[in-house]
Amino acid sequence: METRVLKYFLTVVQTGNISRAAEKLHITQPTLSRQLQDLEKSMGTKLFNRGKKEITLTNNGVMFAQSAKQIIQMINKTRQQINQSNIVPTGTISIGLVETTISEWFFKTIKSFRAMYPQIVINIYNGDGDDLREKLDDNFIDLAFLIEPVESAKYHANEMGPLEKWGIIVKKSDILANKNSVNKNDLYNRPIILSRRSIVTDSILDSLEINKEKLNVIGTHNLFTNAIPFIKEYNTMTIAVSGALSIRPDSELKFIPFEQKLESKHILVWRKNVALSLHARLLLDFLHAKK
Repeated sequence: METRVLKYFLTVVQTGNISRAAEKLHITQPTLSRQLQDLEKSMGTKLFNRGKKEITLTNNGVMFAQSAKQIIQMINKTRQQINQSNIVPTGTISIGLVETTISEWFFKTIKSFRAMYPQIVINIYNGDGDDLREKLDDNFIDLAFLIEPVESAKYHANEMGPLEKWGIIVKKSDILANKNSVNKNDLYNRPIILSRRSIVTDSILDSLEINKEKLNVIGTHNLFTNAIPFIKEYNTMTIAVSGALSIRPDSELKFIPFEQKLESKHILVWRKNVALSLHARLLLDFLHAKK
């Protein structure tokens, strides 16, 4: 299947109309219609629902559109990497960062890298571990900094960056805010919002021997940013690392560590069996040297 046909298909999806798509592609409508019919025949399924004025995707068409976008993006990225392989390093490196002190550490660490390669653009994506691993798998980012525990079987993984201490975050007006540390009994019979990442939540609860069924869980969040309104409006709490609050100080909130010392490492990951671009490899080697 030619990439040209994929571009034809995606243009029709974008415009929702074969005539407008043909005009945009500078080809005739019959030619475009024939290409779409051949595509459906080769795929062995109907991709479009054709109306009088509008054309929409079938369920199989939606799945095919997602894959087509990824293929085109991968081809364009590969072409860019090939063109840049024998010239002065330029281009874009996409990095995923969890909401911890790793962001501060990362930008301080790469100051000299930026001085050496000012023409390299660095794009940053924030998210939880699930978000960032999905972006890695879809080839949207090159590298990602995650926090333990990490499902790293399909990634290269290196420990890197500061340690993070675990505890809870509450309003400063909360009765627990007067304590220097908290234990599992402080969490029972109190409203709490937990991370949606069960691998993280379960690991912390198991380490503290906390019975999850005794917790009054009123919701989940994918980022600490989203937990803040819950904490403030419902006088609740969340389990988090200290860096979640230190990177965005809030005068109304306080971090309290657990009595049982719990710390997690940051892990830098990138895909196995996928060649990094020249500029991403340069950054990776730089970070390893600074480790």
